Amino acid sequence: MRRLAALGLFLTMASCTAPDSIQDLDENCPPAEYGRPGWVRASAKIGAFVGAVPGAVLTALCLPVTWPLTLIADEPLGHSKKEVLFFPLTACASAGHFLLGAPADSVHWIFYRAWTDQPSPAGYHFMPAAPPKGTSPEYLTSSRPSSPAQK
Repeated sequence: MRRLAALGLFLTMASCTAPDSIQDLDENCPPAEYGRPGWVRASAKIGAFVGAVPGAVLTALCLPVTWPLTLIADEPLGHSKKEVLFFPLTACASAGHFLLGAPADSVHWIFYRAWTDQPSPAGYHFMPAAPPKGTSPEYLTSSRPSSPAQK
């Protein structure tokens, strides 16, 4: 009985990071500004939850490999060092997010987004930066020392 309790605690340890991974996927893949309706985003989020379940189990099983790799890593690969530690959970949640979200997004694109003109969420109105100082032709010719060939 003690072994089952220890195994249960060990397997649920990885599930503590599942909400963070699912929230990151929901907010950033793709962002809400790109016009996905709620039902498309909900199906992708359900897929992320479904994928996180086996991901938590795999994370717990891969812990003897991922924990030393996390300790060896000098710097994080992206957000934090926990990315290596919780890689199986994030990978499975991403796979579920894609497997349930992509068909719903495809249906929405085929029947709606492809036929409507939607403004791009990215703003292409930008003010170009001022050129660096000292690149005008007058500055370049006046700042050079005169060579003996020019005299």
